[in-house]
Amino acid sequence: MSHLLRSVSLTLLLLAVPPICAALTYDAMPAQATPPPAARADGGLLLGDLNCDGAADVFDIDAFVLALLHPADYAQQYPDCDLAAGDCNGDGCADIFDIDAFIAIITDSPAYLVAYGNSGCLTTRDECGADEFEFDVSGTMLHVCHLNATYNCCPADIMVELAASGDTLVLTETEIEGDPCDCECCYNVDSTVAGLSSGTYSVEYWWYDYGTWDWLCHIETIEIP
Repeated sequence: MSHLLRSVSLTLLLLAVPPICAALTYDAMPAQATPPPAARADGGLLLGDLNCDGAADVFDIDAFVLALLHPADYAQQYPDCDLAAGDCNGDGCADIFDIDAFIAIITDSPAYLVAYGNSGCLTTRDECGADEFEFDVSGTMLHVCHLNATYNCCPADIMVELAASGDTLVLTETEIEGDPCDCECCYNVDSTVAGLSSGTYSVEYWWYDYGTWDWLCHIETIEIP
């Protein structure tokens, strides 16, 4: 299993598959773009079920790879299937950004990171307040906002990663260095986790604090109804 999943990720990433947005059409996108794993996309499609056998599982790996690499061949080999089932993160495109969601679906490992982003530079570090966190639960999704995060003014990215184990969710925020500027900015960093089952979760949010030059952690308990 793990070997097959690594093969999917490495194959697609190395080949840098372009988005295939034109192939996907929806009557209406949901307010929250990404449905939880095993949910159905608009039109009654089972997300991840690329071979159309009624189940999203490891037998869909070959079809998933074919759909992303050669959509025309996929349409010919699976004429009764819809490429929209490969849009596992619900962003309107079947592309490499669906890999994590696809893997989460077929391994029945529901919690996965939908997306992350940041506000851009809000103010200088001197005017930035203390670190604060907002946690908002909506259905099976958790939205987290780290307010007043301090990083260089010119990062390549502020990345958030998720590690889920049982009832513990660990989110790690990391600055990806670009061409650094001679200044530091205050940011709000957002991330969204989807596919959470009902229950109580402990959320650990880690980030590197340049004021103390050390990793800090905020822990929050959330309830998924």
